[in-house]
Amino acid sequence: MSFIGMSTSCYYPLETEKSLERVCLLGFKNVEMFINSYSELEEPFIEKYKRLIDEYSVNLVSIHTTASFADGYNYFSEYYRRFEESVEVFKKYLEFANKFNTPYLVMHGLKKISKSSDELYFERFKILTDLAYENGVSLLQENVVNFRSESPDYIEKMKNYIGERFGITLDIKQCRRAGVDPYEFIEKHSEIIKHIHISDYNDELDCITPLKGKFDFNNFFGCMKEHGYDGSYIIELYEHSWSDENEIAFAGKELQKILNGAD
Repeated sequence: MSFIGMSTSCYYPLETEKSLERVCLLGFKNVEMFINSYSELEEPFIEKYKRLIDEYSVNLVSIHTTASFADGYNYFSEYYRRFEESVEVFKKYLEFANKFNTPYLVMHGLKKISKSSDELYFERFKILTDLAYENGVSLLQENVVNFRSESPDYIEKMKNYIGERFGITLDIKQCRRAGVDPYEFIEKHSEIIKHIHISDYNDELDCITPLKGKFDFNNFFGCMKEHGYDGSYIIELYEHSWSDENEIAFAGKELQKILNGAD
């Protein structure tokens, strides 16, 4: 059965462990964690996360790479030695995920302006995907505006190259920013959508608390159910896009009711 969760990114730039505690206090039992510095992948932070996760009986659904804006520089540039060094950091994400039985690691990937070829990108992403798979984790490509992944057609190319282990995180906010209908992603790629970021919008802002704008969650959840999706829906906002954290908690409860109705 699908569920609603919340991302620690909603509180950024509050420190990650404090953000996690705030999410737990709001009552969310399913959480995505943004790792915001490399030290946060290690002790003493791991013990702090473990204490909160155990105390509040939280399920850590996914983790997000630290320097998403620099994925291209670290993993997908033509300088192979830097890729080799970055793989060692990547392994730390996998070790972290295994400590908390976290199934998904989310990555932004390569920016559109990068000079790296598609073939290089796909080859490197496949290496990372296979490494994650061998360690019991699914690496997910997120659709992000101004990144190559913003296009459903480009995702098709990645899927064809990488194969059955390839999966994506669908972010409806990023669809809006890229001028892409999220339903185009669903129609073309429903079988590889493993994780979803949700938000709302109005005439002035493209990212606000769910149920405070125009997005039709009834239709969206129903569509995903028809396509067989039974994964997570994570509320992912930015600090400036909400004013009262209790509104996020309320949205989470109401969305779960809508989702249960769709199920």
